Amino acid sequence: MTAYLDHASAWPPSPAVRDAMARWIGHAGSPMAVHDHARAPHEAIEQAREAVAAITGWPPESVVFTSGATEARSLALKGSAGVRGAGDPVIAADPLAHASVLAAGRSLTRRGGELRLAEVDGTGHVPEPALRQAADGADIIVLTHGQAEVGTVRDIAAQVAAAHAVAPDAAVVLDAGETAGLIPIPDGLGADMVVIDGRSLGGPAWTGALLLRPGARLHPLIEGGPEEGGKRGGPHDVPGIAGLGVAAREAVAAIT
Repeated sequence: MTAYLDHASAWPPSPAVRDAMARWIGHAGSPMAVHDHARAPHEAIEQAREAVAAITGWPPESVVFTSGATEARSLALKGSAGVRGAGDPVIAADPLAHASVLAAGRSLTRRGGELRLAEVDGTGHVPEPALRQAADGADIIVLTHGQAEVGTVRDIAAQVAAAHAVAPDAAVVLDAGETAGLIPIPDGLGADMVVIDGRSLGGPAWTGALLLRPGARLHPLIEGGPEEGGKRGGPHDVPGIAGLGVAAREAVAAIT
């Protein structure tokens, strides 16, 4: 007999999530089309958008659906650098940030700029002086809400305030890939962008989202048509998004 206990990396989907996904697996209508077969999947996506947006309390149009948290993190960093025209960006994070954050940061600063990693103490926290030093004058600042391997949950509201104090024009990204749906994130805890991971919500493992504070701008990684407000081209994964929406609705209900 075996038991699955690794909920920190992937929360098992509920029956309602599986049912929501199953409904759309055989549906042929594209949600971007204008005929009758498009209406139902389009409505399913918009309902999911409302459910995911409720995690922060931002409007539904704040949500950009992605293939997972890794894409959402890359979109946050590279999309922010792109819209700012930052050829030599200064990016602040910490050594315990997700590997995809560090990889995107190194990619962006390969030919210029700087990836600054704030010091982390023995409990997985970033002391405020270390954060201020790394974030001073930065273009993009990534703050990790919860670190699954260590189990540390950081005081993000205080860290966002400290980051804005030394870099008022920076894009502050909250990586809530390990915490969204488990810990309330009202108003994104002050951040400009919030990364969501479907796995930690109890949704499909290949789903995620990047939530943008109203007014935040972003250059797409995947350019295409009008999908996701022009911020992420390509066809929608209707079964995955529908499942993610149900998972988000269940999670928000459980923590409020």
